[in-house]
Amino acid sequence: MRTKAMARKFEDFTGVKMEFHWLGTSRTFSDDKIQQVASLYSAEEKLLSLRKKIVPKVDVYSELTSVKNAIRKYWVNSTLSYIEKGVRLLPIDAISSFDRTMSEYREQLRDLAQQFRAQLPHIVELARAQLGALFDSEEYNIDGDCFDVNWKYLSLSVPEYIQSHREVYERETERLRQQIEEVILLAKATFLEELKELTGHLIERLTPEDGKVKRLRREVIENFHTFFERFKSLNIANDQELTQIIEEAKKIISGTDAQTLRENTAFAEHIRNQMAAVHESVDKALSDPDLVSVVRRRII
Repeated sequence: MRTKAMARKFEDFTGVKMEFHWLGTSRTFSDDKIQQVASLYSAEEKLLSLRKKIVPKVDVYSELTSVKNAIRKYWVNSTLSYIEKGVRLLPIDAISSFDRTMSEYREQLRDLAQQFRAQLPHIVELARAQLGALFDSEEYNIDGDCFDVNWKYLSLSVPEYIQSHREVYERETERLRQQIEEVILLAKATFLEELKELTGHLIERLTPEDGKVKRLRREVIENFHTFFERFKSLNIANDQELTQIIEEAKKIISGTDAQTLRENTAFAEHIRNQMAAVHESVDKALSDPDLVSVVRRRII
């Protein structure tokens, strides 16, 4: 019964792989330049690894990087870790909203990429002035899309067409079963780690320093609510221990806010002590050998 429940949960997800096409901003020194440096410092060439930045600091590149970081953050926050590099788990019922948001981000990238191309002559001249003898005009011959993002959805089930091949089908079915178990453990570990970070930060902010109350930002409490919503939409673990710990944290956070905690020191101490107990429970849960093992094997 437990395995079937896990499988049904797993079947509510699809794989999503995301890749950036990105213009690198640094290049390795040419052999002749490495020779010059080696000669200058009486060093062996084979021991030197030298790189240079070919894109100077310009606003349009900073904006491109900001959008790239926002895309990556959205992808991670909307999905769960998977055991294959570059692939994460997305709820099937969230595909439409995910695809729409990613498409909007891609349009932002492409608009900024056009601006970058338009400004390229100016960027090249800035680089020429800043790099001096290290400048190489051939490094700015850009073909195709220099900044873009693509994603695709992947089936995570055993293909039907191999069912007629009994041995292969049984092997792949067993492999999938093992993957499901590992993904569920990984999800539990991930949620516990996130909660540990949240509780640890709140405890630290509610602990006076030299008798003085520390500054507590509203975001510290809001991050808990964001986490609870993320757990609700992505919970594949179906684990009683995990659910109980998160429900306890949710009960503590509900009915309080940053302003109340700032103004009422006695109440803040009460919340800190309660959250410390949750923090301890999280630590205990994370010490489970199965979770320790899956975290060690985790692919970033």
